[in-house]
Amino acid sequence: MTRADAPEPTNSANALLLLGGSFLGVAMVAKNAIPPYFADLRNLLAISLVSLVGPCLYYLVGLRPSFAGDRRRFWIAAATCGLIVFGLMAKQVTLRGSEHLPVGIHDGAVQTEVAAQKLLSGENPYGADYRSTPYQALNPPIVGGPTDNVVWHHYMYPPVTILLTAGLDIIARVVHAQADFRFITMGAALVLALVLLMRATSWSDRTRRLLLILGNPAVWIFVLIGANESVVLLALVAVAWLTQQRRWLLAGMMMGIALGTKQSAWLALPLWFIWLWAMARKKELSSRGMRTIGASLIGMVALIFGPFIVWSWQAFFRDIITYASGAIPYTYPISGTTFLQYLHIWHVVPSAWTVISAAPFQLLVGLPMLYILGRWIYRNPSVSNWLLAVALFILSILLVSRYLNNNYVSLIIGLCVVAYLQQTIAVPEVLPVLVAVRPAKHTPPSTS
Repeated sequence: MTRADAPEPTNSANALLLLGGSFLGVAMVAKNAIPPYFADLRNLLAISLVSLVGPCLYYLVGLRPSFAGDRRRFWIAAATCGLIVFGLMAKQVTLRGSEHLPVGIHDGAVQTEVAAQKLLSGENPYGADYRSTPYQALNPPIVGGPTDNVVWHHYMYPPVTILLTAGLDIIARVVHAQADFRFITMGAALVLALVLLMRATSWSDRTRRLLLILGNPAVWIFVLIGANESVVLLALVAVAWLTQQRRWLLAGMMMGIALGTKQSAWLALPLWFIWLWAMARKKELSSRGMRTIGASLIGMVALIFGPFIVWSWQAFFRDIITYASGAIPYTYPISGTTFLQYLHIWHVVPSAWTVISAAPFQLLVGLPMLYILGRWIYRNPSVSNWLLAVALFILSILLVSRYLNNNYVSLIIGLCVVAYLQQTIAVPEVLPVLVAVRPAKHTPPSTS
């Protein structure tokens, strides 16, 4: 094989991404890396073979000049990722089990499904009684705690996921199917991937984008269990793109929707205001545009949050603020890689169930981080910088929060991936060791 026949460095890097992501993702499922969601290890042979054969085929096709082509390699990568992700998705949905004892799905997803049913029946999902529902089966009474588990009487997520699931439930009733929340998380991931692919500059770039989203197990493995981070990620990325395109009305509305997806999205709001302030300083945002953004943001927030606040503001505030922060005894224990967890390990905090506010630590870390990141955004406003700043700000707050679940990290990874894809740096420049690219020798011009 001559040097001219060798595969391009970018495609070599894509082959490594495909092999690493496919094999690592299937291995994580096979080892039940996120217990207990992948406890059933049957019927994984075909998917395991795809994770090895697909990357080999991708690379080997590039070695044959008659078969070489970035478009063909893209479809090989797409088929490999699709067979793995959708094959595992079908397996998880099929193995869900009985209606009253769901398995392989996040308990928050199950509670969202129940909350949507309660909403459609005219009951307020905030402060509702979740006993005698599938959610109770996933959260039995706590040993040493009250016999009536506190989590049976609260719902922590803002309203958008309930509203989306209610719409899915209506469709499911018409077609006599299960309104599985994972169809929403998978749909959000697919929409994000499709939009990223549409923004690609070449087939090789399109392959890279596909592999970093749908081929990235740090993203899709949490989609398969019903964690709602993919919905939050899609909303925040949409805010960034609409702001970049000066679509002020839609940008304000989308930020309102993002705020209604999950509390972590609230941390993006001050950094968004700083970005808009920087645009206004550069005369890229007029006073009329600012009024449009303000009106659309306030209107969307009122539309999403207003009915539930009017319904019962006490229950709403208690669920999404007090309960979500772990301020109610026996709700959320100190867990994950957080500063409070270390205080528990060092016996400064006697029990994981001890009610201790994380607010002082969050302010101590959050305010300096907001100043540093805000100043950076103000001086260097862009989509990629804003997404990266949001990821860093969320991570800094989570590290000093009461708990940090594994799925929370997938949002940070997703934001960093999209921020990277907004850059113009090519993969060979970022991964010179992996792709083994030697820079061309530069011959200085003759001075004679």
